[in-house]
Amino acid sequence: MNYEERFGKLVLSGEGKQRGILMKILMLIPAVCVIALAFVLLGDGPNDIIYQGFAIVIAALAIFGILFAKKYKEISVYENGIVLARGSKVIELGYEDVKGVQDSTTVIKAYGVITASKNRFLTIVRKDGTKIALNKAMVTDFDQFADEICAAVTKYLLRGITRENINQARIVFDDKLVLADGHFVFDAGGSKGKISIPVDSVSGAEIRGDGYWLNLLGSYDEKGMPEELASIRADKALNLEALSQILGMLLS
Repeated sequence: MNYEERFGKLVLSGEGKQRGILMKILMLIPAVCVIALAFVLLGDGPNDIIYQGFAIVIAALAIFGILFAKKYKEISVYENGIVLARGSKVIELGYEDVKGVQDSTTVIKAYGVITASKNRFLTIVRKDGTKIALNKAMVTDFDQFADEICAAVTKYLLRGITRENINQARIVFDDKLVLADGHFVFDAGGSKGKISIPVDSVSGAEIRGDGYWLNLLGSYDEKGMPEELASIRADKALNLEALSQILGMLLS
């Protein structure tokens, strides 16, 4: 099939490479080190046990992925879609059917300072709610493909959108935050319910809590402190690259 006729210009394409035994062993070393560090550097207090458990789970998932995860034998990113081949199954996905992409990085630190493990994950979420997860265990040159997929989906979501017609954009960032009709609609929960935030009232955004929380900011008070308009989990949010470009558009 000629995918360029359906999805436009090819942006990036590659074939998966099966790892040899020696390469798998070498890739297992960091995961094993994480487990060892969890016990050597941490004590036996309640918080330490929680950190140890978290580190072991992440490392175990990494080990499972290296040893057993089935790699995509082919992946191609187009201007308006993506094609994934895994075994005999081929996924053809146009961006018109994509709700968004979740690009997150999990960092484990010993004593809150030393980075023991850092893993990036990319999840493509369809409008019907189904998800396609990608990581280093599944995709060769994963970071490059993740960057290109995020850029392509962002370009598609923002096609034709300018500062003047921002009211035409509808982009989902989280179950609680959506851009629609020129407003950020935030579900604050409880008695507050849904809050409609005009785009003109947003002065910026910031990441807090070691990258776990994203806050939309409003006007500043006399002490120079910004009003917090909305707050969502940054590590679970969709389309953060699109949000960054929108804010740059609004504040330029």
